[in-house]
Formats: sequence, structure tokens, C-alpha cells
Amino acid sequence: MLYRSITDDLVKWKEKKGHHPLVIRGLRQIGKTYIVREFAKENYAYAVYLDLRANTRVHAAFEGDFTVDQMVMAISAVKPDAYFEPGRTLLILDEIQDCPDARSSLKYWDIDGRYDVIATGSFLGVKGFRQIYRRGIPVGYEEQMTMYPLTFPEFLKNLGVGDGVMDLIEDSIEKKKPIPTAVHESIKSYYLQYLIVGGMPEAVNIFFTTHDVNRVRSVQTQILESIRDDFGRYVDKNGAQKVNEVLKLRAEACLMSLPSQLAKEYKKFQYSLVKAKGHSTEKADGLTYLEDVGLVYRAYNIREISVPLAAQKINSEYKAYLADTGLLISLLDIGTAAKVLEGDISSYKG
Repeated sequence: MLYRSITDDLVKWKEKKGHHPLVIRGLRQIGKTYIVREFAKENYAYAVYLDLRANTRVHAAFEGDFTVDQMVMAISAVKPDAYFEPGRTLLILDEIQDCPDARSSLKYWDIDGRYDVIATGSFLGVKGFRQIYRRGIPVGYEEQMTMYPLTFPEFLKNLGVGDGVMDLIEDSIEKKKPIPTAVHESIKSYYLQYLIVGGMPEAVNIFFTTHDVNRVRSVQTQILESIRDDFGRYVDKNGAQKVNEVLKLRAEACLMSLPSQLAKEYKKFQYSLVKAKGHSTEKADGLTYLEDVGLVYRAYNIREISVPLAAQKINSEYKAYLADTGLLISLLDIGTAAKVLEGDISSYKG
């Protein structure tokens, strides 16, 4: 099992007096479900897991009155192995955006207080998933966390680099002292590995197991294809799964333009390089979608360096970066990984 720092945050959440149901959002395939289920095994006597995307039958449990006893009874009828015991059961609502009524029910699980609830969602910020809560979003009755691909410190920890080494580096930087050469060269080597592997758990596991860069690339390609398969997906007002084909095409075109966008000298994102029909304002929907699902981040230009930075932001000038360097590498020429491992990152800084 990979070490993820969010596990420590989950423990703090559980130990906090009066905690609310927790909603964890983040890009698909970053390990949300796995981490929550492992956390449940370690910290609860019982876990009731509901996949709200795959098991639509259980949606009916949230369609009636939001009485916890009634919801428990309905869930138990659909899942005979479900076991609810006050204070010892964690209810896991996976892909909660696919069942808006389940999201609305969090208020009543919170008020009742007998059972802890953790929900996960990959599309909670996507337009379409956030407009159909007929029974309201439980503002004030839920807490939120965002989960990301593995960070470089997490990558190092899973490699076996001790906390003492990181403390040494932080201390050297803080006191403006040279980092010992052996430590510097070792961490630099790991950093170059991290750039090509990235932080998607499946790719990291393959790398740690085989160190086969070609297999890592294959996994990254599969992950990206899986994420792209969901582009444009939404739930209509009747709860039916739909795909906005125009949005899907624009999102894919924006994604595929990123390598050339980042490689050019003028790195401001330009919609003229996005090969899709429509004006810039229409193509912008595709980039916004990539940002909403957590695949892309924007870095804005500012007028001047002064606090608060948000007040200095130039809304029309930004670069767009993939959330994971490994996924970016998988979009580039096959030889790119070898160049990065050799330390050649001067010609491509995306």
C-alpha cells in the first residue's frame, strides 16, 4: 500500500469532536476509493460501501424521507452484508455526484450522528453535476477535502527516503546552507524519476515494482484514455446519464493542444492552437471542463508582485498545466522520458 498523506488527514477528521460527513473530491484514478476503504479497515469495525455509479439500484434508498433509520433499512435491503452499529460503522458513498439525493442526505446523517460518512466524487465541480440537487446541498453539514496525485515528498517516502533526509534539506534551505552533495545528487535523481512517473498510483506502483519505463508509459496512456472516456458525461434532471458530445470534443482538443502550448516560446494559452470548431469563448468551455475534473490547472499572470496576488491577476493571461507530469510525458514523444532521466529538461519545461 502506498503511503498517502491524506490518510493522516482522515485520522484527524475522525478524531475531531463533532466532525461532519466528509466529501473527498479529486481526479479519477488517484486512489480516493482505495484510500477510504483502507482507512475504514484500520479505523472502524464495519464499513458499508456503496458504489453509486455502478449500483443504481441503491439510489432508491435516498429517494424517500431523509430519516436515517429508513435509509439504513433501504440500504440493508439492497446490500444484505451491510451492518450498521452506532459509533462503529463508516458509510462510504463512492461517486456521490451520480446520486444527487445521496449528497443531499448528508445533512440528515450529520444531524443523526450515529454513523460516520465519507463520500467521494470525481465530477463534483463539473457543470451539470452541480445543478440538479432538487433537495439541496448540505451547506454547513459536510466537510470537504481535495485529493491529488502523489506529491514528490510522498514519492520519496514510498521510495524509503527517511524523514531525516527531508528535514536536512528543509533546514539547509531555511538557513541558506549548501545541501550535502551526496544528498543533492540522490534527491535530484529521484526528482527526475518523479517527473516521468508522476503521481498516479497505478503508474507509481508499476514503476516501483518493475522500473520499466515502457510499462509505466503504457499504464499512463490507459489512465488518460479512461479519463477521456468520461469527458462530457453528466446527469440530466431526471438522473439519466448523458454525454455532451460538443463539450467532449472541445475538452479533448484542449487536452491534446497542451504539449504544443507548453513547448512554444510564448507560453500563454492560445485557443487558436486548439483544433476544434468554435470561437475562443466556446473552446474555453473545454478548458474549463478539464479544470473542473482536476486534470488541468491554470497559472495566471499578474500585473505586479504584491499581496493579495488575487487582486493582481490578469484573467485573460494564463498557462495551462496538466495536474500530473507523468500524464504529460505520456503525451510526448517516446524518447522524452529518456532525455528527462538524463537531466535534459532545458528544451521542454511543460
